[in-house]
Amino acid sequence: MPNYNSPPNWPAPPPGWTPPDGWQAPANWPPPPKGWKFWLPDENEGSWFGRHKVLTGVGGGLAALLFIGVVATVGSDPTPVTGGSPSRSLLSPGPTPPTTSSKNVRYDSVVELRDAAVAAGYPCRNWDQEDGPKHAEESGTCSDEDVFSIYATDNDLETQIELVKAGDALSREEQMKPDPTLVGPNWMIRMPSSSIYRVQGSLGGDILNTDAPSEEPTEDPTQAAQPKPMTYSGSGDEVVKFKKALTEPTLITTTWTGGSDNNTIYAYDADGNEGDLIVNTIGAYKGTNIINLYDGDDVRALKIEGSGNWKITLKPLSDAKAWDGSGTYKGKSDDVINVQDVFDGLDSLRFKSTRADGNITVYGLGDNGEDLIVNEIGNFSGKYLMPKGTVLLRISSDGRWEMKKA
Repeated sequence: MPNYNSPPNWPAPPPGWTPPDGWQAPANWPPPPKGWKFWLPDENEGSWFGRHKVLTGVGGGLAALLFIGVVATVGSDPTPVTGGSPSRSLLSPGPTPPTTSSKNVRYDSVVELRDAAVAAGYPCRNWDQEDGPKHAEESGTCSDEDVFSIYATDNDLETQIELVKAGDALSREEQMKPDPTLVGPNWMIRMPSSSIYRVQGSLGGDILNTDAPSEEPTEDPTQAAQPKPMTYSGSGDEVVKFKKALTEPTLITTTWTGGSDNNTIYAYDADGNEGDLIVNTIGAYKGTNIINLYDGDDVRALKIEGSGNWKITLKPLSDAKAWDGSGTYKGKSDDVINVQDVFDGLDSLRFKSTRADGNITVYGLGDNGEDLIVNEIGNFSGKYLMPKGTVLLRISSDGRWEMKKA
């Protein structure tokens, strides 16, 4: 059964959510990227990434991190669903039309609004009616993750919407992803994205899109926006804490200059548990690795120990260098290379290491998880059978290396 693939410029649906028959995107949502594929093959039949968290979460859509440039191919814009069962091919083309819903009703009290959400399946175990949003007539919360509010006039509601948009923009500047907001005729609900689609299906309303362009684009986008890189710099020992734990596998590029001691970087979760050793080098260094690769890692901080000046840059996995398998690919130090669709069947990799002293490893990430392909010391040259379905190569080296398809 194909999986629904939400466009990256739409609010992220909860994991496993599929549009019900007849569902149409709200009229105020931006158009999907040109040629966007709303249905992807079942994850159990696809790549290793489809069965892990690498391609889920922030940005929406199952292909938002690594293959967004591949998925956003040129073609007509399909509607997400207009009823019936999805197929593996694109559905009929055409823009998503505006919709009206009989579900959109006005509520006389915030308690009525809450009860409607609860009837839709939203849990409310600790209701607290209090003065919340400034322009609301009544408001209340079920937890510290939501806010329910109703408004006496349309002007009050519109004023609050503008405040929400401004607040969400500030959150994004701080590299934080705000929860979405569902807006009805005289009401507003702020709640986690994991619940908002289910509630919208019963109550109606529009999910407030604070990422929408300020004016109509001159042409359809062919590639969705990527998360911005995050950069940290300093010297000597330090602890870098993130405002929120990382939720996706992330590229980390580290540069170390001016020191001669042993330099290390360890990942830590929110409970202070030590995770992976990311960098372990002596003196000057520049290399790229992956952190937060597996479910449960949830990296919240980096412990940096060493001398000299350092700079750390975090980027989405889609920024990994790509090799199409042609010619000889040359590199040095640690690196992560995207080799999607390069290796098949009994293909091999010719790997050569030079100017190296330590342990050289190459891991392949693909259909079988993470496979150790190369594990040698110093300078060498060898031919290695590639695991079928390898998507990424994670290379660890203290020297120079080159590789080609064999």
